[in-house]
Amino acid sequence: METLTLDQQIAEVLAATPNYVRPALRLVSGRPIVLVANSFATDHEIDHLVTLAEGDADLLVAPDAVLSRLAADIEDAFGIANLRGTMMHFRTGLAPEPVEPTGGPQLLATATLFLESAPAGQLHFPGAPEGPLSVKAVRGRLVLCFNRRLDGTEEPAAEPVSSGLRATLTLRIYNYLNTLLG
Repeated sequence: METLTLDQQIAEVLAATPNYVRPALRLVSGRPIVLVANSFATDHEIDHLVTLAEGDADLLVAPDAVLSRLAADIEDAFGIANLRGTMMHFRTGLAPEPVEPTGGPQLLATATLFLESAPAGQLHFPGAPEGPLSVKAVRGRLVLCFNRRLDGTEEPAAEPVSSGLRATLTLRIYNYLNTLLG
């Protein structure tokens, strides 16, 4: 049996992702693993999301139909269930991220949905092995960043959107690493 490289394993995982109604994720970087889907959320959904929170907030997913549907579609796009999927994080600036839980499922990926377009706004990966990588803030764009590679090593972290308009909705996807390996 042929041994696959990590990048080949990742490509197989992504190819096995089930279909869903939103735009497909496309791979924009293999180191770190970053996928993007433009127009993932509609203007109507984004307008609704902005009304849910004033300033930074952690939003319960279950009580809101739009949040529930978006969270489910993000999981479907990633192809992995979120075992700690009760909250999404609405941010309008450089607020600290929630403290990582210890034990149990690992943080496998972070999905960031831009709620505003901003010419200077971006997610920036200064530690990318092939040189700095940036993904521009475009209203409705979903950016899915793997937090771990298939061998368990951590991916370079993104810096928060550091300039321009910064409204984002983030879903952290927790599961066991062996789930990625099938």
